[in-house]
This record gives sequence, C-alpha cells and structure tokens, in this order.
Amino acid sequence: MNPGLLDTRLIHDRRSAARGTDGSVSTAWDELGSTWARRMRPRGGGSTGETTKDQERRMIVFRVRSQPFLSRYQNGDRFRETAANNLPSAVWRIDGWSEAEGTRGAYVDVTCEAWTQ
Repeated sequence: MNPGLLDTRLIHDRRSAARGTDGSVSTAWDELGSTWARRMRPRGGGSTGETTKDQERRMIVFRVRSQPFLSRYQNGDRFRETAANNLPSAVWRIDGWSEAEGTRGAYVDVTCEAWTQ
C-alpha cells in the first residue's frame, strides 16, 4: 500500500480511572499518541432498538500501520478523528482489528463504530 494514502489523522485514547481521597471514582480519556490512517469502508446500520430517540449506527474501517498500533491497542480504546476538508471531527470506539489483506502484516484494518443521534 502507498503510505501517501494515509491521509486521516487519528488520536488514540484510552479510558483511565482514578479514586479520589473521598472514595469517589473519576474517569478520563488519556491520549496515547496519534497515527495516520486511510478510511476504507464506511458502512451504515439500523436503529439501536430500545432508545427514546432514533439513533443511527455508523461503522467505519481505518487502515493503519500495524506498529505501533498493535503494541498499544486494548479493547475499549477509541480514535478521535481530526477535522479535515470541512468534515466534522468524530469519535470512534475501536471494535476490533484484522491484518490487512496483501500487506504482509505491515497494516491492519481497524473496525470502529460511533453512535450519533
């Protein structure tokens, strides 16, 4: 794959929890780093079912270099897509990944989803 096709900047975040002195637990997102990706196959979905408002399920696949992604990835992480070309920025939950076909392990396809109202 031509590395010049990686034209979308993604910021990789992980949720962390901290316990305060009063026993309360607070959560925050910690930035792990950024990477460049290529948007592959945006897909649409149906409604979520039991919600008060209709929601649209949006899924997308980003192709990223396997390193350093594989050494940092954990379930529950997220990507924040930076705004470009008049597109709004988006937050994507990482659902899974697989080796990109024909890249001999150099790239992985990361499946993500976002829920919007």
